Amino acid sequence: MLSCRAALVALPLGHPQRPVERDLITNCISTVATDQEHENAYLQFDVHALWITQYFLQRHACPLPASGVSFKCYSRFDDVLGGVETLTLHGAVPAVGAAVACELRVYNWTGEQFCGVHYDPLDVAAAVPPPPSPPAGPGSICTAIAIVLYEDRDMWIN
Repeated sequence: MLSCRAALVALPLGHPQRPVERDLITNCISTVATDQEHENAYLQFDVHALWITQYFLQRHACPLPASGVSFKCYSRFDDVLGGVETLTLHGAVPAVGAAVACELRVYNWTGEQFCGVHYDPLDVAAAVPPPPSPPAGPGSICTAIAIVLYEDRDMWIN
């Protein structure tokens, strides 16, 4: 958890994934924030989701599934923006009939502002019976990624 934040903060100044304090209304980078405020800044879905996933895959020695991983970020602005923000980490080129990408979903809470201040993981399977236990081997990687990200959620979703 803290190792991922430390790795992000250790990126060189000006690196696109290094956390920066932003104005919650304009989303502009704060020019008056201290180094500590920048280091503790909220992480952003579009900037950090793929980097963080790659970090944890490497940290836990998990391969990226051949079908990839798809991230969806829902917010109260989806209708205005024309849809849900989606990012995808691509695995190997899937064969015809291959499994679809592992999908992880979050909801971006914005409060009364325009910029997000918190991400909650969404459990899309809440209304249906739980799935069977994942099989051992390559098919279980999506579950492993979801578990790793969920267990470390306090680091990257706050």
